Amino acid sequence: MRGKVERVSLQRFRGRSTVRVRLADASGAILALYFNQPWMAKGFTVGEELELAGRISSGRVPALVSPLFFFALPWAALNSMIVTLARGGVRWRDTFHPLAELRAGKVR
Repeated sequence: MRGKVERVSLQRFRGRSTVRVRLADASGAILALYFNQPWMAKGFTVGEELELAGRISSGRVPALVSPLFFFALPWAALNSMIVTLARGGVRWRDTFHPLAELRAGKVR
């Protein structure tokens, strides 16, 4: 399905999370659901045009379940690269790893 993002929400319940993305085109709208992937909410922007593919659930509201994300993944990779280069390294679990150490293979 190809359409524009109308709404993005992150819901948490008992240690689990669901990202809900409402995608609409001229024929209507559908929800795209991502289970236990809260970081996915940051990859969507309201008004952005996307193309998603996936299995449609048979629940009371039709939804794409864990759809494949064609346009945001390259953006996420590019954004990650820019942030890493701008910061001069990577922050992982409250530890900063400089690029020089990463390139030298000193970080385990």
